[in-house]
Amino acid sequence: MHSRKSQFGLPIPVQRALRKFGQDVRDARKRRRLTRVILFLILLCSCGNDTTGIYPPVLPHDPVNAAWKAVENFQFAYNTQNIDLLEVVLDSDFKHHLEEEYWDDYNGDGIIDTYWDLDIELLFIDAFFDLAGEIELTLTGEDEQTWPDDSLNWGLELPRIFDLKVHYYVGSQYEEFRISGAVSFICRADSTDEWCVWQLFAQPSIWWPPE
Repeated sequence: MHSRKSQFGLPIPVQRALRKFGQDVRDARKRRRLTRVILFLILLCSCGNDTTGIYPPVLPHDPVNAAWKAVENFQFAYNTQNIDLLEVVLDSDFKHHLEEEYWDDYNGDGIIDTYWDLDIELLFIDAFFDLAGEIELTLTGEDEQTWPDDSLNWGLELPRIFDLKVHYYVGSQYEEFRISGAVSFICRADSTDEWCVWQLFAQPSIWWPPE
């Protein structure tokens, strides 16, 4: 469902972050848990038929003529581990705001980046999808409001509570990792009124198994 991406030609900080990610995966498997790996990724979760009014909805939504449809398509992309759909869901100017420990010069311009852009996000989520055997992302909440940090009033903020379950193999044993918290999706529409996830802020608060 998803395709591998090569590290060739990536900026040095990205290659370094990927190597760190790989080491975290190996260490987590040895410890029989994936806490650090999933936190690392979270802190960064078709057919031409209008799904309005259909319940349960036919996913993915197409057209995506409302912000909530973009968020539901984001959830569907995670649950089906569909990196191609995720690339469509995310805005071309996508920003995933990072905690300070992950700030670095990801694009090689000499300036420390405080967020991941679309290319870096897809690179890491592709690795995440490859790692997981099965993903179950649940998003709850229906609120929608103008994003106060957008002076042009382009963005809508959709706060949600997320619950992420990741099933994976440790040797021959099937195990589960779970993490929950708050996430804000900032969505905006393009010139054709198609909505995308423009920015992402995540605040995980509970995970199992614990550290």
